[in-house]
Amino acid sequence: MNNSSSLIELIDRELEAKTGVFLNPKTGNTWELYIQEGKLMVEVPNFSFQISPSSNTRFRPLNTLINLEIEFEKLSKHKTLCMHIYAKGIKRATFFLF
Repeated sequence: MNNSSSLIELIDRELEAKTGVFLNPKTGNTWELYIQEGKLMVEVPNFSFQISPSSNTRFRPLNTLINLEIEFEKLSKHKTLCMHIYAKGIKRATFFLF
C-alpha cells in the first residue's frame, strides 16, 4: 500500500514541527520522530522506518511492510501535538508529544 504517487512534499519547517518524543499514556510506549537526511523517521523499540506525507497531517511508512497511517493533530492553540496511529484491525493509538 506504499503508493508514492499519492505522496506530497512538505517544507523542512513543516516536517520539523512533527519531531520529538511521543508518549502513549495508556501503554507507556514512546515513539521518537526525527529528521535524517531530509526525511522524517520514526524510531520505535528495535526498529526505525521512514514516513512520508499523503497530506499536511497524514503520513504513511515507506519501504517497509508496515501497513499503518499516522495522523498529526493539534488539540488546541495551547495544547501539545498528538499523533494518532491507525492500523487495520487495531483500535486507534494516540501518542502525545512530551
